[in-house]
Amino acid sequence: MLFDPIKTAVETVPGLEGKVYHAEALKNASAPFAFWLQDEEDAEEDLKGYNELQQAAFELHFCARNLETLEPMARAAKKAILAIQGGIASDILYERILIRQASPMITEKEVGLYRKVYRISINYQEQ
Repeated sequence: MLFDPIKTAVETVPGLEGKVYHAEALKNASAPFAFWLQDEEDAEEDLKGYNELQQAAFELHFCARNLETLEPMARAAKKAILAIQGGIASDILYERILIRQASPMITEKEVGLYRKVYRISINYQEQ
């Protein structure tokens, strides 16, 4: 699965070991944790038609009880994800990974959490 190496990379961050969930599977998680969802997948096209390059986009949400935990956790995860770029995992070549902050920091007052959201765009080829 395309997101598996990213999930594995994020789970190397202290505090997130075994705490990265698909949004559909998120239930009663204790902070800190991360959850993701895929919101886009397309084949790339050039003047000759479709080529082997594909593109997918994900949202990755980080949640923590305080900003002192959230910020370094998100930075470490970003660094771990970018380390995948240029590598091959599960017969997928991760050609380019682009990570952008998707929104301002969110305060979830109802549950006492802070949330940071990254948008991850991946250009890849199946080997």
